[in-house]
Amino acid sequence: MKTTTPSKSFLILSLSLALIGCGSGGGSGASPRTTSPGSTSPAPTPSPAPAPTPAPTPAPTALTISSATPASGMNDSPTTVTIRGSGFQQANTVTLDTANPSLLSFTIISDSEITAIVPEGLRSGAFDLTINGQLGPQWTVRNMLDPTQPGAFTVAYLDTTIPGASGDSPSARIHYPGTSAGLNGSPDSLGAPYPVIVYNHGFKPPFFAAGIDFRANDFIAERLASFGYIVICVDLAPNNVLFGSGANAQDNSQRDADDARAALDYFQVSNSDPQHPLRGLIDFNNAAIAGHSRGGDAAILAASTEIAALGSSSRIKTIAVFGPPSSGITTGAFQSIPSLFIGATEDRIAPFSDQLLLYGFAGPGSMLFEIVGGNHSQYKDSADVLMSDGTASLSLSEQHAICQQTLVSWFQTHIRGKTAAFADYLYNGSVIVNDPRVQSLVSK
Repeated sequence: MKTTTPSKSFLILSLSLALIGCGSGGGSGASPRTTSPGSTSPAPTPSPAPAPTPAPTPAPTALTISSATPASGMNDSPTTVTIRGSGFQQANTVTLDTANPSLLSFTIISDSEITAIVPEGLRSGAFDLTINGQLGPQWTVRNMLDPTQPGAFTVAYLDTTIPGASGDSPSARIHYPGTSAGLNGSPDSLGAPYPVIVYNHGFKPPFFAAGIDFRANDFIAERLASFGYIVICVDLAPNNVLFGSGANAQDNSQRDADDARAALDYFQVSNSDPQHPLRGLIDFNNAAIAGHSRGGDAAILAASTEIAALGSSSRIKTIAVFGPPSSGITTGAFQSIPSLFIGATEDRIAPFSDQLLLYGFAGPGSMLFEIVGGNHSQYKDSADVLMSDGTASLSLSEQHAICQQTLVSWFQTHIRGKTAAFADYLYNGSVIVNDPRVQSLVSK
């Protein structure tokens, strides 16, 4: 028997096929996976951590308004108001007056404090203050711009005597801004120092009064004091004998004029007197002088005497007079200050021709007009008719109203310099030009 031994080539081929079969993993066409010594399998990708639950947002503090300081302000200048409460970080609007809202500029200081600016020029009254529509306290706009209405200040008064220029001690009533009204009310220092106005009542014969008195001029003294003036009415009667010394109107009016200037001296001393209730509140260097009838003549004479004595240092800056007569009076020079003359169509004691004559001596900035239907007697508190006067067809209250709005506008313009604010009531202003109660209006 023949035994066949496999050839060497056959053995190599068989071995190669066997090795290939062992490395294939039993699958045809599969790629080999090589593992390096010491290597590990890749780590699985971790799952993201769950997001934390957000904390709840706290509710905003409730918006409330507890106070506003100060609680009022004058409407002739801006006022800064500090408002306190809560929830102010959410403030979008601050307003005054819900009926006719005025948007106020404001600054948030903190969640409990805001400062706001109340602008000048707002109408006067008490109005609701709001933040984002939330009602707060009422805030009062105090009148310093409407001369047809009482001014910002409560009016108090005191009665005293002053050292007269001729050695006497005339009585005087002084009206001034107060924190309480009436006799000896506490002074209000808010608008101080206050300019002085000396007001002279008319000539008072010794045998009858007819309502002429230093205490009978409240209609004008109170209105002026409510706008921040100190108004003194001096009793000129102690210097009056019938129609003046030696029946000379010039002497009579000059002595009254000297007492009017003595009133300014009195205030100059009183402003430094620790015992005087108005100490430190008096602006005696910015004074005006006014008067009715012979008191008007005295006002003109006082101004001309003051100007002659002190020149540009005169304390008297302007004059305003009702129905001054011109007969028997030499005025002196007063052209360096503006003067206001008011006459009336039914004045039979000092007719309009008298005021027209005196106006002719006045300087630049002066003004003159005539009240239609007014008379000489109604330039005082009562309508008591003075001897030989005409009968007024205009009511006492209407004549007073014209005098009040004109004098307030005049002094606010020529003492405080508020020319634009009161332009409608003076010279060629729309109010006075179109007032049917006014005629013969002229100005320089």
